[in-house]
Amino acid sequence: MAERPKNGTALVYLRRSTGKQEASMSSQLRWALDAAPTFGVKTHVTQADAARLLAERKHEHGNLYLDDGITGADLDRPGFTALRKRALRDATVSHIFIHMPDRFARPEDALDAVRLQTELQKAGLTVVFSTNVGRPRRRGESNIGEDLQMYFQYHESGEFLRKLAQRVIERHVILAEAGYRTGGRPPYGFERVLVDGSDNVRQVLPEGMLVRMEGCHVRLRVNDPDKIAVWLMILNWYDGGTMGAKQLARRLNDMGIPAPDAGRTRTDNRVRHKVSGKWGHGTVLSLIKNRAIIGVSTYGVQSEGAHRRLGDAAPRYLEDRDLRDDGTPKVVNNPPERVIVGPAGYEALADVNVFERCQEKLVARGKSQRGVTRKRNPSDYPLALRVFDMSKSKGLPEGCGHPMYAKTSGSRALYLCGRYNKTAGCQCDHNAVDADATLTFVLNVLRQSVDSVGGREALREQLHKLARGCTAPAAPKVADDLQVIAQRVAGLEAEAQAIGRNLARAKDDEEMELFRAEHAAVKGQLQRLTSEYERQRAHYNDQAAADDVDAEVEAALAVYDDIEVVTKDFAARAEIPRVLEALNLRLWLNFGEGKKGKRAIRVLKGGLITTGAAELPMPLYGPDADPADAGSGGSGALPPADGETKTPSVKPNGSPDGVSLTKVHRGDRIRTCDLLTPSQAR
Repeated sequence: MAERPKNGTALVYLRRSTGKQEASMSSQLRWALDAAPTFGVKTHVTQADAARLLAERKHEHGNLYLDDGITGADLDRPGFTALRKRALRDATVSHIFIHMPDRFARPEDALDAVRLQTELQKAGLTVVFSTNVGRPRRRGESNIGEDLQMYFQYHESGEFLRKLAQRVIERHVILAEAGYRTGGRPPYGFERVLVDGSDNVRQVLPEGMLVRMEGCHVRLRVNDPDKIAVWLMILNWYDGGTMGAKQLARRLNDMGIPAPDAGRTRTDNRVRHKVSGKWGHGTVLSLIKNRAIIGVSTYGVQSEGAHRRLGDAAPRYLEDRDLRDDGTPKVVNNPPERVIVGPAGYEALADVNVFERCQEKLVARGKSQRGVTRKRNPSDYPLALRVFDMSKSKGLPEGCGHPMYAKTSGSRALYLCGRYNKTAGCQCDHNAVDADATLTFVLNVLRQSVDSVGGREALREQLHKLARGCTAPAAPKVADDLQVIAQRVAGLEAEAQAIGRNLARAKDDEEMELFRAEHAAVKGQLQRLTSEYERQRAHYNDQAAADDVDAEVEAALAVYDDIEVVTKDFAARAEIPRVLEALNLRLWLNFGEGKKGKRAIRVLKGGLITTGAAELPMPLYGPDADPADAGSGGSGALPPADGETKTPSVKPNGSPDGVSLTKVHRGDRIRTCDLLTPSQAR
């Protein structure tokens, strides 16, 4: 067991699964603040700290950690992970306060949560719940009673989710068979209304509003005839013409019609941003397929649950086809016979024959793609969500800032500007780079960075110098002798105060002289003990700091070793995302106008690499960034300027012969050019 102070730093962890649990966070924190004094510790956390984290959608501040709107089944929650990392590495932390075990975790396998809590206790931490307390454990010490209690409490927490999932599916099936809504946003042009058993509207339900009223359920009702007219127009265009979904999206954007999600925000890769408000082919296809326009409700087209899923006769367990290679659940399409179809409670708004012909055309056009695997493989696109377009183009004077999405063109893997892709070309330009050539370049930059330090031992020495120069001393590990001195100092201070009070009450000069002599003796002893306390505390500080430095250096060298592996062995592609995550590496690319003969082309002008906590050249998602979540913007140079059309003469660093970093696309060609040189990387 690691040595910890008996009354050291106290951390607080809060969690709620949904934003609907408005009082949950404050009540959890209130319990922690009330409980901490009974253990002789202080949290230095306030309700204002929690409100600030919730408002800014962050996960940690000081001694407070939280996860908002994240299920307890996810054991990689950002706030939870940060809490465990701090608690295990900071030797001054002695207590962790978590309101209930189900706030700690609701695992699928109870043993996973037992291992996590035991890890904390074996590190010398006291884990305090409102229902029980997990005391520190020595290495090799077993406590079968406490282990069983932990196992059953986490089994119960996980079982709650499994039983809840089963009840929800069973209830949804009953509602769907009667044609009622079972959840989700209303379709384009509709609103949700609460109806009684006679289908009389009792209340209009704004988005996100939940109302429970006995005998009442939710149906759909048209609330925007103009949007319904757009929907019908899409069906008629698709039925009677030769245009596909992408061409229809382009036409709708040219007409200036806002897309269904216009004005909304969404979260991608834990970054919140505004959506473009432009039509994409996916949005068009979703309307063409949606049966709400012909007065039919459907339930169970897809399954995405993590605990139970819609089955033929009853909710079913997850199968291999429901899981990705890493064991996480994925969305799957249910067979048609499993989908529940019922009347939606209103007349069809579109011609049913037109709708059915559109479905037949969808099936015919998608025939060539049916059965093509879409299995995710992290080695296919190791730079996914790490390549960003920072170009200034098509009405984006501040730069795009959008991640470049993985895409395949024929047999070639690419990264294409996500804003351009999602808006059907209405915003930004067709900026694309070859995925393999870009990866080779990034690995070459890492390889050169590793080689430049002179090897592992040279790097170890440099890291030790850096750590000793900038790392503040850790708080001391309080040993028994140091505690004794501290207690004696406190006693002498109290004695000196008492003598001082008596000195003020002295009746004559003789009594006053006696008190003065006694006070001087106590003050001298107090001064000597205080000096001894500071000397020993400095000794423990130095030792703790040295231990922390060693741990930090070893962690950095582990990343160095990983870079060694992935840059030397191309077969280790699957490990690249983990290494890039540890480095927090992002690649920012700058495109501009160019010419090839008389034809306008998009030219890759340059870019830069950021790692760690380096300042970003612009907020993620650029002008669409949510101010509360945007990365730090900066004045980072964008070499070279967009107005410059000169193509760098240097061949792309590390690019295989005959492989261009950029995609050659008919009518919108991009010329091969240099990405950036290692000297530009930073």
